[in-house]
Amino acid sequence: FTDFSQIRIQTRVESEKEEPAVVVVSPWFSYPAGDKALFEELSQKERQIKSIFINYFSSFTAKELLSKGEYSVKEELLEKINSQLVMGKVRSLYFNDYIFID
Repeated sequence: FTDFSQIRIQTRVESEKEEPAVVVVSPWFSYPAGDKALFEELSQKERQIKSIFINYFSSFTAKELLSKGEYSVKEELLEKINSQLVMGKVRSLYFNDYIFID
């Protein structure tokens, strides 16, 4: 499922002196081939899934996200996304872009 475009999200800041970083992600999912019901559900819940990304990245500082590592971030996001799905489960989450801009 590659219908998501690039998503830009500001990270959380720890103090007023700190500037938020911007995380740029271009997510896509793998799921069982030919699963039309899941594809339709992902299409219908595109806005909700995008909100999961926004809420997730904005709840951490750039430092916290970098210390977690990309693998852990993907696993946590995959769990959150799959918890919202009824018609099936996404197998894997990938990022075409995973960039931090200070």
